[in-house]
Amino acid sequence: MAGVPPARPHGPDGERGLRCVCVLTGGWTREELEEAGAAAVYGDVRVLLRDLDGSPLA
Repeated sequence: MAGVPPARPHGPDGERGLRCVCVLTGGWTREELEEAGAAAVYGDVRVLLRDLDGSPLA
C-alpha cells in the first residue's frame, strides 16, 4: 500500500482492525499518514526491505 488519504473512511488508522505500513510515493506526506494512524511510514521500498525484520510486518 503506497498510502491512503486521511479523508478516506477506511484509512491506515486500523479502524477495521488492520494496521497499514506505508511507503512514501508522493501522494501524501509522512505527517498525513502518521496522523491517520499508519503503523510505519518508509521513505521508499528499499528502506522497508532493508528493515523488514524490524518492521510491523515481521
